[in-house]
Amino acid sequence: MNTADFRRFLRGLPEFERLGERSLDTLAAQMQVKDYPAGHLLVTQGQCGAAMQVVISGRIETGALSPEDGESHELHQGSIVGLLSFASVPELASCRCKEAVQVGVLSRERFNALFSLAPAAARLIQYMLAVKLARLLQEQNRTLRQACRAKAKPTPKSESILKQWLGV
Repeated sequence: MNTADFRRFLRGLPEFERLGERSLDTLAAQMQVKDYPAGHLLVTQGQCGAAMQVVISGRIETGALSPEDGESHELHQGSIVGLLSFASVPELASCRCKEAVQVGVLSRERFNALFSLAPAAARLIQYMLAVKLARLLQEQNRTLRQACRAKAKPTPKSESILKQWLGV
């Protein structure tokens, strides 16, 4: 896929549709299009990734990569993986190619270069990262609350204090 075709592909994604022409051109030029065979591991759970990858074609399995590990999900054209690599946060799930896959890759170094080359593109990706981190934090908070509720049954005194704090 040449740069012009890749640029058109990015323009068609909802995440990048509001990006200005020059910023989109620069983003496309900073990304490399790569092909991977079925079975290739794009992202490894628990490790900090090196790049954000946008799926151009093919299918990727994410989450549990073996039946005993639990649930897995399928990603396809337009999906973005590895966004957490820009925050040096370990990946929460592994991603493996279910078939031959083509992706657009933005390395951490090229992402950092976008701040001077195309600040709007860098800020957009930074915003996408912030949204992902906020959702992960909300999910973790929800999980912790459920665990606390399951372990600690409120006493009449603690309920009274809670009602006072909440004003109910």
